[in-house]
Amino acid sequence: MEVKGLKERMGSLSLTPKEHHVAMTLRERFFLFVVKNFQESPFHEIFQDPLSSKLQFRKTERVTVQVSWLASV
Repeated sequence: MEVKGLKERMGSLSLTPKEHHVAMTLRERFFLFVVKNFQESPFHEIFQDPLSSKLQFRKTERVTVQVSWLASV
């Protein structure tokens, strides 16, 4: 089971590559528990096998550039 939270009644959520892999491996044994509307009155929704549910996940890739300065001493 994976737990995610949303500030509003609707919004976006993401899965890490590891979470996605586990969801794909476990399928109907994997549950996504989403708590919505933290800002006002929280409620939850549970998705069994979220990769095959009404949720539509799309893969996005992000490249991060890390800058550092090195010195020899």
